[in-house]
Amino acid sequence: MTANWAVTTGIADFAARTRLSELPEEVIANARELVGVCLVSGLGAAATADARAMHAFLAAFDDTLPPFGAEGAVLGRLGRLSPSAAVTFNAACMVLADAAAPGPSSTLLPGAEVVSGVLAAAGMESATGPSLLEGVAVGAETGLRIARAIARSRPSSGWSVRGLTGRIAAAVAVVKILGGGVDQFRQAIGLGATQAAGLAYLAPSAGAALLTGRAARDGLEAGLLSLTDWQGPERPIEGDRGLLQLITGPDGAAEADEIITGLGDHWFLAQSAMDGTATTRACRLLREQEPVEDDPFLRYLRHIESESVQGAGPGTERP
Repeated sequence: MTANWAVTTGIADFAARTRLSELPEEVIANARELVGVCLVSGLGAAATADARAMHAFLAAFDDTLPPFGAEGAVLGRLGRLSPSAAVTFNAACMVLADAAAPGPSSTLLPGAEVVSGVLAAAGMESATGPSLLEGVAVGAETGLRIARAIARSRPSSGWSVRGLTGRIAAAVAVVKILGGGVDQFRQAIGLGATQAAGLAYLAPSAGAALLTGRAARDGLEAGLLSLTDWQGPERPIEGDRGLLQLITGPDGAAEADEIITGLGDHWFLAQSAMDGTATTRACRLLREQEPVEDDPFLRYLRHIESESVQGAGPGTERP
């Protein structure tokens, strides 16, 4: 059996200690490219009728003061929303294009949830290139590992694997950007896991895009709540009534151990196929749009482009 808090604490320790200078070059490159891929997809989808309808819907219910006195930047120049509404819209746009032909990796890698959460959190904090890439890396790796564990045990459970794990991944990424510690990561994981939801039946569709948007929003809010000492459930992943037991049944204990085996040394994110052109294409698309003073998405892209993949420290173990 998995020891009390072993998986949740293992992820929290990993997220808290990870620094850009210690990451393998492949992880830095793929974290950067994941941002570019999501922005390219999101910018393309933001002009569609589905996206405009979603923005109008979110704006209609977005009449409260945004948290932290901030506004959330929105893809496509459709007008800013509160951070919660903006992260919902941006994440949904980032996967709308996938509705036509989602690849195998897109069903497991919570890219849109993580990237939109990181960019939303960056709008509340003076984020640097290293912090942006660290947030993307730890969030994506966390979500990917939990998703793989679920997919191995219950490949046909009927649940959307991204729906189950995207909230946790986004919550971890947000806490990383906002400078939380081990306890905040642990609480964020619990708050994210307890909101797990979504049917695989929805994919691929605009409904699945909304599911992704809601997962990103829940992840952002879970991360923010954890920083106020809001308590999540104990053992949210590995517990007797945790996420893995719910989805996989009693056999989930072995899969729980696999989630943290080699965590921080062996990176599944490094194995994701990226062509190396996405950030450049995203910068070009943003520049081609109607100029907006100090565009946040372009600013964040410049931050992460300034971080060379050669920045990984000498002797870093490769996956």
